Amino acid sequence: MQYGKLSKQQKVVVSKFVKDRTVHDLGCGDMEVSQELVELGARIVIAIDEYKMRTNIPRGVKFVRTSFQRYAQRYSDIDVAFVSWPYNYGGNALGELLLRAQLVIYLGVNTHLTMCGCYFFWNHVLHRRVLRVLPATPDHEQDLVVYGELLPEAREPKVRREPRARPARPRVEPRPDEEPGKTPEVLSRAERVRRQLEEIEKARQIDRILALQ
Repeated sequence: MQYGKLSKQQKVVVSKFVKDRTVHDLGCGDMEVSQELVELGARIVIAIDEYKMRTNIPRGVKFVRTSFQRYAQRYSDIDVAFVSWPYNYGGNALGELLLRAQLVIYLGVNTHLTMCGCYFFWNHVLHRRVLRVLPATPDHEQDLVVYGELLPEAREPKVRREPRARPARPRVEPRPDEEPGKTPEVLSRAERVRRQLEEIEKARQIDRILALQ
């Protein structure tokens, strides 16, 4: 699996949303994706990270060595926010920056019981309209999601499940005290517990009677 890399299909989708726009690569790392965003048509890419991992800055990329918290105190408007493999912890400062973005593009791995992004990140994007989704594939195990404008209320999260065969419904045999063809009685959990307690009390009474004989 390639860390933080865009597939060919993902590049086609991303290019439509970054063309001639200012993109903030939040947590740019080695700036490889920042360079790709320029090649895909971004007017300029502002790459933000606390650590400088390369000396030669790609053309069209402006590197800012700072934390999300300090950057949020200096700048207010963000056109497009690109988030690749965000941390699974913290996230308050990242959430503040995302609130100022017109568009959020997410790239991360959400397979094999792993998830890229902390609670604050996922809570934020649940309040945005989903514009495009390219789910992970066996050849490229990274999800790409493009989020649009903020919504007044959070969306209902959709859980992706593997399709599976529906098990056959077991045949219910009528009890001896039931009439054939009669629909079995549907009991609530509280009623089932009450009846079980009655059966236990009856068994205890029988044990007491047998002990006196």
